[in-house]
Amino acid sequence: MDWKSIMSDLTSGSIPKTSELNLMNEHRQEKVKGASVNKLRYQWKKKSRVLVSLQLAIPFNPETGMPDESFNANTKWRPAISVSTAARIIKDYCQKSDAAKQEFMRRAGVAEWDVSDPDVLTDVDFKVLRKYRVPITPTVDTVQITDQAVTGQTFPIKYSVKVEYDYATGEMLGEIPKIVKMGEFYTAVIFNEINELTAAIREKDSTLYKGSNPNISAAAIPSATEKQFKEWKKSIFSTAIITSVQPSNYYIGYEFPLSQTNTMLEKGQPLPDYTTLSTDELKKHEIYFDASGKYKNYISLVLENESSDHHWDIIEFDLIDSQASEPKTDDEKARASADLMPSFPSNAFFDAEKDALRAPWVSELLTAIGNIRDNDRDFERKMLVLLARRVKYVDDVITSAVADAIASKLPLDSHYINDRIKTGYKDVLADIYGEEFLLSIMSDPALIETSLMESGEPVANAAELLSEFAESVSDDINVEEIDLED
Repeated sequence: MDWKSIMSDLTSGSIPKTSELNLMNEHRQEKVKGASVNKLRYQWKKKSRVLVSLQLAIPFNPETGMPDESFNANTKWRPAISVSTAARIIKDYCQKSDAAKQEFMRRAGVAEWDVSDPDVLTDVDFKVLRKYRVPITPTVDTVQITDQAVTGQTFPIKYSVKVEYDYATGEMLGEIPKIVKMGEFYTAVIFNEINELTAAIREKDSTLYKGSNPNISAAAIPSATEKQFKEWKKSIFSTAIITSVQPSNYYIGYEFPLSQTNTMLEKGQPLPDYTTLSTDELKKHEIYFDASGKYKNYISLVLENESSDHHWDIIEFDLIDSQASEPKTDDEKARASADLMPSFPSNAFFDAEKDALRAPWVSELLTAIGNIRDNDRDFERKMLVLLARRVKYVDDVITSAVADAIASKLPLDSHYINDRIKTGYKDVLADIYGEEFLLSIMSDPALIETSLMESGEPVANAAELLSEFAESVSDDINVEEIDLED
């Protein structure tokens, strides 16, 4: 399908011009029969080339050059088509609207831009539009549960929750699920302990910290270094049975094997997977993977560096496993997976010395991948189904199990559950502690009369701290790359 046909579909509305289901949105960063995308898996001695799929995300209307109600920083113009096709459509828009053309030029810092031939993409086109390319990043809102009695696993597991946000204020809308309130409650408790430890270190007075964390030495508090404080915070984070809601982001792409010499070639010829270009064969290589820090940092580095950024539709990196012995247990595999870092290909698709693609078959491969994106009308719904299958939804059984776990490990009389928390989370505490909590407030009418959920700014700060914990766990143990279904 050529770009003019796709542009006609965009105009008619048969291809949405933005994320139709709000599944891909930087402010969140969340049954097709037979729809299936493989998960990027750890494999001992893995040698593979990963191509991360990109899309255009324009924070204004590309037909006018101005943000409006339809296309703006909160709802970007991002049709589910290849970047190269979207670029041709934008060139056509700019033929018709000089205001749009001038705005693109102004933002890119270019003095001239020839948009007369949308069929041909030039270096100037790439310079003007490259900054709007982002990884295709489906997002789901999740809580992370660490208690083995709940999850059945020794490492944290993410569970999806249904929440809606006002992106202008960051506030949740509508009825908030119980499991989310439990996460916010535990966040507030963690914040109180972190705050107490911070004060003890600042005042160099170990008696100010009343916690019982076995990894925190009272004698070391007066002379604690920043590094030590960070380790202690991580230890406190590790006691969190459940986190507050965090966006779980995933990348979409393709994975191809490399030869034993870490190239795409065998005896001077491309491996068959790179030249078998039927849609069915290429879709076998499609993958998704957790957008953890190591991948996010690599992608950002490439996108920010013009010297390493050469392709409209993809970013490439290699995964070369160097483990001397084969990991056997889940923990060993998780650690090996965490150690497996993306690296810039030594035999990249773009040959820097020749300032051109390495071979004609590379262009054919990238074109075929772009065609798949252009012709996949159910892509976003497929991603929604995929994530629903891969990230378990929190149900009443999980919610009840989390409440029991909290009640058994966090006493109601803990001084970290102060009056502010008791007044702010009465409904949650009643669910967790039941009659014990109801009896405890009978002697304090103020707790009964105070409105629910008025916890205020400290809880938001605590959520930020727990976000730090969630990220540290994801970077240390990438649970999304462990196949829990085998």
